[in-house]
Amino acid sequence: MFSEILAERVRELKETPEGVDSMCREMDEIYNEGIEIGIERGLEKGKMEMKQETVLSMFNLGMPVEQIAAVVKESVGMVQKWISESKAVI
Repeated sequence: MFSEILAERVRELKETPEGVDSMCREMDEIYNEGIEIGIERGLEKGKMEMKQETVLSMFNLGMPVEQIAAVVKESVGMVQKWISESKAVI
């Protein structure tokens, strides 16, 4: 290593019971934060997909785009985008 101080700290973290315990706690924290972020992203994605399905159902019932946008609380542009994307798939 380039630094004796850094080399000693790495040795402590890897080779002493206290260092290993400290690293395990840190890794658990990082892991748990990652899980929380993943859950939040999944929920947001699910909400967006539900909005898209609702938009398409309302559009297929003949509702005006402006009214659909107001109901799902999205911009008219976003609603139009979802509708045109669904037409491209069909």
